[in-house]
Amino acid sequence: MMVFSHGRIRHMPRQSVLDLDVIGHLHDKEMSSPHSSLGSGPSSSTSSMNTSPNSRKYYNTTLLKNIKMSGQLITSEDVYKLRREMQADFRMQKTSDDSQRCLKESLEVLSELRGELSYQSEPKSEDFPFFVSEYQALVCWIYSEIRFAPYMGELNRHFNNLKNEHRIILSSLRLHSIEHLLALLRFSNICLEYGFYCDEEALDWCREAVLTNEKQKRSSSSISIRCTSSLSSSSNPSTSSSFSPTMDDILQRREEQYRRDIERDLRVNVIEIQVALQEKLERFPLQRPTLEKLV
Repeated sequence: MMVFSHGRIRHMPRQSVLDLDVIGHLHDKEMSSPHSSLGSGPSSSTSSMNTSPNSRKYYNTTLLKNIKMSGQLITSEDVYKLRREMQADFRMQKTSDDSQRCLKESLEVLSELRGELSYQSEPKSEDFPFFVSEYQALVCWIYSEIRFAPYMGELNRHFNNLKNEHRIILSSLRLHSIEHLLALLRFSNICLEYGFYCDEEALDWCREAVLTNEKQKRSSSSISIRCTSSLSSSSNPSTSSSFSPTMDDILQRREEQYRRDIERDLRVNVIEIQVALQEKLERFPLQRPTLEKLV
């Protein structure tokens, strides 16, 4: 499980999104909500915000705006808590209309966070890779629910929106880094969910990452062999027997194994995406581009 508290002080200690949310609930019991005028329906009451969909919608987006206007960064932990809250809200809905309303609200929150993603990327904060990871988790959850919702149409358009979100996400991360590779793996997972609606450009992003990392792996492997050969030729029995790996060596090996695991899963997904696209081309031969196979 990812740990979100990094001990970094930003300006001054503050409450998280959900802490402010609880305060908002308590405040509503004492007086009318300051955000109730933003709703389109009749004024609800002093009851919980969960009973007022329009208040909840504007409450989340307004809360994010207020945090930014106060000069504080929205953190990965904030995004994580918001996502968990929206997922819980979505699971509680009983009708298609209410579920669809939840997804639309989530897209509004996503739109508000997108600006923060661009703002934090330069200069990159210490929390930034975790922020991007949580932002992507929110994107993938929303578009996964859209994909399998029986009341949602225009899935081609939704996949293009999903792809544009990942265009921003991937451009925010250092090319060929583990974070970039992991983001591509998550993207490939949701490409498989969309299956028929996936396209050649999305496949190219994943396939290029696999091929590039394989080239880097072959290059680093040859360098490692040369270094090992050099060390063994210059060593003697007394020094070699006393050698033990340092903590840095152990961490490096663990990171290399983690990268290999990601590459393996990404390669499997690329092959399955190619199969899905091939089936699509067989059904619609007039839309046939040239599919380059993963070698």
